[in-house]
Amino acid sequence: MSVSAGEGVNNLVERRTTGLSGIGRWLQATAAGRLAALALLVLVLAFLSVYPLSMLLYGSLHSTPPGMAGTFNLDGYRDVITLQSAVTLLNTVGISLAKTIPSVILAVLLAWILARTDTPFRGALEVLITLPFFIPPILTAMAWGMLGNPQVGLLNQLYQWVTGSETAPINVYSYGGVVWHMMQYSVPFLFLLIVDAFRAMDPSLEEAATMCGASRLRTFRSVTLQLMLPALTGAAIS
Repeated sequence: MSVSAGEGVNNLVERRTTGLSGIGRWLQATAAGRLAALALLVLVLAFLSVYPLSMLLYGSLHSTPPGMAGTFNLDGYRDVITLQSAVTLLNTVGISLAKTIPSVILAVLLAWILARTDTPFRGALEVLITLPFFIPPILTAMAWGMLGNPQVGLLNQLYQWVTGSETAPINVYSYGGVVWHMMQYSVPFLFLLIVDAFRAMDPSLEEAATMCGASRLRTFRSVTLQLMLPALTGAAIS
């Protein structure tokens, strides 16, 4: 009986050892497969990103397209470093700042209304704010071209018909018109980033500041704005 019991224990130990070794081999095979898949993914991504960038670099340094005889020079970079390019860059930076600052302010206001107040129809308001995501920008640009054209725009014609004036108060092709159109798509994007930060914020911190005698403006400046600063910074940069 004792011999049979000992043999049973040995068989059980051998089975468990065999099972553990099988699990170990399966884990090793799985880990190797994952590493191989990860390496393949890295190679694909590197090809899709490095190859186009290398072609752009080659084209910027070569006088002719790839496959054609030419010479390497810096003429392309000399053509870029001009006064016209500097003015274009400054205009781009100016439009970006002029668009980003009011967009962030408006997005914060809308996010605060939806996340911190009991405004009625908040669900419908949130849908209306995010509605530009479903409309291609080319369609809104064409629509504003028909409405705000200084010569034949519908809004300008309506204003001239009502007032009898010959001036056109709306020019969608002006600096302000470009900023206005860009804000229509910046505000919804910034709103989606900021409203989640408002909802994740602990309102007891603001309540504690209010109970300590802080005004709403000071609470917003000292508590709400400080907690929202990372989200605001990321939204502004994006």
